[in-house]
Amino acid sequence: MKLFKMIFKTVHIDRLVIVLVVQLFIISCQPVYSPAEEIAAQLPDTVDFNFHIKPILSDRCFSCHGPDGEALKAELRLDTKAGALEQRLSSGQRAFVAGNIQQSEAFQRIISTDPEMQMPPVAFQRQLRPYEIALMAKCCLLYTSDAADEED
Repeated sequence: MKLFKMIFKTVHIDRLVIVLVVQLFIISCQPVYSPAEEIAAQLPDTVDFNFHIKPILSDRCFSCHGPDGEALKAELRLDTKAGALEQRLSSGQRAFVAGNIQQSEAFQRIISTDPEMQMPPVAFQRQLRPYEIALMAKCCLLYTSDAADEED
């Protein structure tokens, strides 16, 4: 019986180690974002969603993820708070997670170098500039659930 308990504990620990290693691998595969120093220095202290971010989304994202139901892609609307912050995507993630760019699938797609994942798509030919990406990152990091409630 002691041998069985010892084997079970070892197997249980081995499974835990495997799960932890897999989770670390998945996290390490996500791109980490940090703007260049000269770009970070140009960013405003506070980012206003309507003033800074909405025009970027309108210009680069709304043609596929805006109010036009006929042109809507991936059933994702970025022109509404519910679509951008609350709706679950087919991946199970949300487009933007207030305060967390690592869990924001839309942001991870924006910084992706994989043409299959990148947003806006390469074929769209209206890519985000580094300053705009840094602005969106700062907004996402500064944006909290409380601030999201105030935007209604």
